[in-house]
Amino acid sequence: GESKEVKITLNNLTYGQATVFVEGNKTKIENITFAITDNAMNIMKNASSAQSVLKVSDGTPDINMIDKVELKNVKVIGGEKGIDIHGVTNAIIDKVVVTTPEKLGMSVTSSNATITNSNIEAGTWAGIGIMEVKSTAPSAYQGYSVVRVGNGNTIPSMYAETPNIGN
Repeated sequence: GESKEVKITLNNLTYGQATVFVEGNKTKIENITFAITDNAMNIMKNASSAQSVLKVSDGTPDINMIDKVELKNVKVIGGEKGIDIHGVTNAIIDKVVVTTPEKLGMSVTSSNATITNSNIEAGTWAGIGIMEVKSTAPSAYQGYSVVRVGNGNTIPSMYAETPNIGN
């Protein structure tokens, strides 16, 4: 397929939210392992909110939705949250492994995500947290998340801020 440049920022705390911050439409991340160091974890623990090892979100002040992000054969080790999918219209999570998260294996906020063939370990909160943006500030991605759990997954627990909405 066609190659496209995507901004990936690597440091201890990008935007005060993540160690690896990915922003860009039609992004595919595959065949890679992200592991948090003890030093970065200590920095995260002193931050004001739960920090992710890998966060996919729009990093601009306009807060736009990101369209189509695929994580395939990705492994994430550690962090308060392993993976944070935030404001993504079509997230495809396939063959992803998240181990030893402190709070959440994966957070899905105001996004649509399909998860297959993945192993998402639970932290103290859950394996997957389904979140929503609750704010009066203007935002393109205020609203509920839709998470489709397909075949071949090991997810010990899930947490939803607003369970059974629309059911």
